[in-house]
This record gives sequence, C-alpha cells and structure tokens, in this order.
Amino acid sequence: MSQLKIIFNRLKELSRKMIITSFLSLVIAAGYFAHGAFSEPTADPSASDQDFTENILGANSADNNFDSTSVVANADGSIIERLNYIKENLGGGGIDYSLQKNQIYDDLNCVNNNEEADTACGATDAEYTGEESTWTLYTDASLSGALVASGKVYLDERTGLYWADAHDLVSGNNTPDAITNEFTIGTGCSDAQINAGECDSSMYQTKGNAVQYCLDLSLDADGDGTDETTWYLPSQKELMQAYINGSGNNIPNPAVYYWSASEYYSNASYAWYVNLSNGGTGLNGKTNGTYARCVLR
Repeated sequence: MSQLKIIFNRLKELSRKMIITSFLSLVIAAGYFAHGAFSEPTADPSASDQDFTENILGANSADNNFDSTSVVANADGSIIERLNYIKENLGGGGIDYSLQKNQIYDDLNCVNNNEEADTACGATDAEYTGEESTWTLYTDASLSGALVASGKVYLDERTGLYWADAHDLVSGNNTPDAITNEFTIGTGCSDAQINAGECDSSMYQTKGNAVQYCLDLSLDADGDGTDETTWYLPSQKELMQAYINGSGNNIPNPAVYYWSASEYYSNASYAWYVNLSNGGTGLNGKTNGTYARCVLR
C-alpha cells in the first residue's frame, strides 16, 4: 500500500507541474500576441503573411499613432485609421452642416450683396463659400484623344469623387458640346439590383451616347500618369451633391445642365439633368442634346 501511495503522490505532483507548465505556456503565448498587436507590424498589407493584428493596427507609419489625416493618400491605412477618417470626414463629425443654415444667396450671388439687389458681384464682394468642400485639382496634360473640354480633373474631398471636364467633340478645345442620352435599363438590371443600388450604367441594356461616352473615357484622374478607365455618367443625386459641395465655384464649365444616368420613374423616355452652377434639376427627353461630364470613384 505504501508503494501505491508513493506512486499516487508522484503522479499527482507530475499532474500539478503539467498544469502549471501549460498555464505558463498560455501566458507566454498571450504576451507574445499582445506584443505583436501593439507593436509596429512589418509586413505590407498586400503581403500574404500579413496577420490579423497588422490589419487592425496597420503597417503604414513608424509609430501607429492612429492619425487619420493621411489615410486618403495612404493605401496602407489601418482599420482603426480608416474608421476614424470615416467618422471625421464622412459621418458628419468633420463636416459642419450648420454652415448651410440660413443661407439667403445661392452660388450666383455674393455674401455682401445685401444692398445691391440683383446687380452683379462687385470687386469687393466676396461670395460665401463656408459650406463648400475642398476641391483638389489634377491635370491630365496628355489627353490622347479623350473628348473632354480640358484635362482638368477635380477631386471633391468630401465625397471622394473625381470630376472630369465637360464632353467636347474636340479634345481640349474648351468648348463643351451637347450629347444625347438614349439609355435603356430594360433587362440589364433586375428590380432587386436597382433597389440595392447595384445597377450601374455599364449594366444598362442599351447605353446611348452620354453613358457610353463616360464608359469609354480614358483620363488620368489623380496625376499619377496612368489613365483611369472606370469613369461613369453620374446619378442625379451625385450631381446634386456636387453642387451642394461647391461645384459652381470650383470646377470648369459648371453653368449648364448635365445629364445624369437616372431615369424618370414614370416615363422611361426622360432622364434627369442638373445644373452644376445653380443646382437646378429637371427632366429632358433622352433624344435631346444636353451636356455631359463623367465621374470616377
């Protein structure tokens, strides 16, 4: 019996040591994981060995201070940085909508025009632009046959949309030309796709001149020397948002009506247009000539 008791006690001691060893191993593993999570990762976000912690904390800076100011220009921004950027810039946190309150004069008037009735803005009259977005200019100096009035492309920093200049029958001629917009949605998109916002103009059954013009456009949007080819005809609401964000004061040739890729709900022979200078929106028969400009996400 004493021998059995000795063996039993030794087994119990061995089990206790195994439990302690396992526990310490877990503590060490957890510490290693925590160190990796809160230290600067080394793998590029596109690398196959990038792990979960690198996706969370990112691999784009030397200190991981979660500064979101450079996320737009930095494709390596971490999830935390990107969420912070969205909060500050797209979710209302970085946009002071109160600047749109009590506005009396539209983009064709001046803030100091109170005593001047309908006269034009004088040399000392500064137009109110407090509600506008920041617009960044990029220029494609080599149009390569792109039928745009100029190579100027403006990025609306608030929406992240790049806006090309107006359609022009002669590349770089700075004289916008009208175009028809005879697209047909038809069976190109199901009702479910339309309701889910998944029916882009490239899926239309027939695309017409304005839609096809944008789908065919090859133009450098961001000044990197490479032409983008995913341009499209904007929706009515994208055009209206561009006006709200200050297109009338920032992009070339805003003061005409521009076709949208939005069809009139009760008559498929009509589509919506928007004036990017005064915000006016209305309907036009698709066979009629109206101006067009393309946008890129």
